[in-house]
Amino acid sequence: MAMTAAPEFNNFVGEYVGSVKEADFTFIPRIGHRRQQSAAYPSVVLESGWHESSTRLLADSKLWQEGSAGAVRVVLQVKFYEPDNQNEMRLVLSISRTVPGGGPTQHDHYASPIFPAPPQRQDNPSISLDEFYAGACPPKIDPATAIPLDLELLREEAGFYIRKQGHIPADMA
Repeated sequence: MAMTAAPEFNNFVGEYVGSVKEADFTFIPRIGHRRQQSAAYPSVVLESGWHESSTRLLADSKLWQEGSAGAVRVVLQVKFYEPDNQNEMRLVLSISRTVPGGGPTQHDHYASPIFPAPPQRQDNPSISLDEFYAGACPPKIDPATAIPLDLELLREEAGFYIRKQGHIPADMA
């Protein structure tokens, strides 16, 4: 598994031919004999957006997943909203999953507010090893193994970043 920051991809298919995308971070499965080659697309993509609208981020997710013919299994998007009049910032985590299997690409979408934190504790979302390895887990690895994404840790890290930028996480004033 290769983990890379800000690689550029321009090999999209279908209506996305000619598109160019650069993710903030990607997980790219190794394939072939002894897994010595990188897959043509990442299996998991992380993007964050400050200036992009939620609509634009959703379109980016579709480009990654449909433009890779479903090879990009998971798109994680962290949306930072501009500070309000009290200098508070909202933050939302969205996860878009490609559901493999014939026909047009199908998506499963998850969204969770990070700031303000919801009143009730949320279950942590997860990514399966099957998704990380794009359906081709190495032998002896259980593809159903789920790697949790710790929302509290994300809240801590994002809060640190927001305060470092001179802002206040929403509802944390």
